Amino acid sequence: MSFTLKNDTLAQAYLHKVQGHPGVYCIALNRPRSRNAISVQLLKDIQTSLELAINEKGLNVLIFYSSTSGSFCSGADLKERRTMTEAQVREFLANIRNVFNHIDDLPFPTIAAIDGPAMGGGLELALACDFRIAASEVDKISFPEVRLGIIPGAGGTQRAPRLIGMTKAKELIFTGKELVAHEALDLGDSHSFLAASSCSMNSPL
Repeated sequence: MSFTLKNDTLAQAYLHKVQGHPGVYCIALNRPRSRNAISVQLLKDIQTSLELAINEKGLNVLIFYSSTSGSFCSGADLKERRTMTEAQVREFLANIRNVFNHIDDLPFPTIAAIDGPAMGGGLELALACDFRIAASEVDKISFPEVRLGIIPGAGGTQRAPRLIGMTKAKELIFTGKELVAHEALDLGDSHSFLAASSCSMNSPL
């Protein structure tokens, strides 16, 4: 399946159809310079895209992916975070939880097409989807924030145990261990991760 890109370069995330595949829509993450780090604006654009998706009567499945090959989502934008007040950080965390809960509750199937690092909030985004397809060369799937004493704050501590079991989830969350794609596939839940040769927009899934 090729993702025919309707490129809205002003949006940090946007909804588009996949031509030739009726009912298949995508939300493209579109911050290539930061590897799609989750900014306040990216989060707003995802929410706007979700609202558009819900109103698309012909939508049967929704895919989250990066508009740039070799990426998925590197987690929260820590540079932006340093400029925030404590109140703004709390608001951001509440918003990201709400958006990911919204994804989790969508009435149609969702897929995370992971073509590069899925770290921190990026992994939590993937976990909020129904299925995760990781390109075979992906070598960074983790919760790196725990090495800084920060607990995953967007639902990862709840969704990971449900998908892969409590013991394996604790290992990832307590240690910040980095997984490569085949290790994620081997976590023990055959439906939690699938592997593909590539998940770029120009390659078949």
